[in-house]
Amino acid sequence: MQSKEGAWKKFVTVENILLFITVAVGLISIPYRLLPGVTPATAETILAVLILLTTAQLAAKFSEIKQGEKWDEHERTQQEIAQAIKDFPSGRLKRRRDIMPLDKFTENAEGILVIARTASKVSGLTNFFQKKLERGCRLRFVVTNPEAYDHNDIEAVTPIPLTGKEALDVFKADLTSTLANIRYLHELAEKTSGKVEVRLVNYISNLSFVVLDNGDGRGSIIVELMPYKCQILDRPYIELSSHDPDTHWYDLFRDTCEDIWEHSTKMKIRE
Repeated sequence: MQSKEGAWKKFVTVENILLFITVAVGLISIPYRLLPGVTPATAETILAVLILLTTAQLAAKFSEIKQGEKWDEHERTQQEIAQAIKDFPSGRLKRRRDIMPLDKFTENAEGILVIARTASKVSGLTNFFQKKLERGCRLRFVVTNPEAYDHNDIEAVTPIPLTGKEALDVFKADLTSTLANIRYLHELAEKTSGKVEVRLVNYISNLSFVVLDNGDGRGSIIVELMPYKCQILDRPYIELSSHDPDTHWYDLFRDTCEDIWEHSTKMKIRE
């Protein structure tokens, strides 16, 4: 059953409030129509001005509320990650240097799914992915849509000390480099039995994933946790496998990654 608070939030929407204000302002303007010497055109002008002033103030207020909701959502995500770390068995969190080398980790992979903010590591792994394509591997990439966020959003998650536009410029430069390499891999794939796909997601993730499909329901996942403004070398990692004694976390993250893929937006690799 929906709570009273949830029902109230659902009712109090921008559209409903604007409708209420429009009606209210319309009623307020009635006395002007009754005043001597006030023509209908003048009354309509007064009404339009009142609506513009009211909606401008409302838009500014809702902008503040939206920013607050974004921050609240970010805080909740951080709390969920922190709780997941606490609940995870001791010893399962690893440092970057302790993660299995990618060539060994993906040795038997029939498919690789990479989900990351910009997937900047792709730029340095062209030869690696080329070999995978030659073996018939399916490569899928999901990266953040840079047009869905402004410089404040990007600055908030950038671990290096950059401000506003600088952070956004670096973010877009990394993403541009990644997409250029993916286009190159796509051209290579046309000469092999492999396949390359890329999609965009309107979400700045606090996690990144490398998901492997080894066929017959077998696979592995590397999960990179990205705490607030945490430097790359300091980020914790988790390795999960379908061979783990308890596959709860593997199943959870595998399903999550496939959901992200299904709900992300297809991007044309070649115009």
